[in-house]
Amino acid sequence: MKKVEIIVQSRLDPGWSEWFGNLEINHLDSDKTFIMGTVEDMAAFYGLLDKIKNLGLQLVSVKYY
Repeated sequence: MKKVEIIVQSRLDPGWSEWFGNLEINHLDSDKTFIMGTVEDMAAFYGLLDKIKNLGLQLVSVKYY
């Protein structure tokens, strides 16, 4: 398992958590969302990034460790 921390330039409803593989969704301010949790492997991580891209969200920060 690897940890991920992603910040996107948009305010996502916490209800998206399940769609993002049950990752935690928190708001940093009025227009940024912090998505964090664990993913199984690199393939799951890239799948997560693909979901973010398909929603048209702008990445601010990405950490995978």
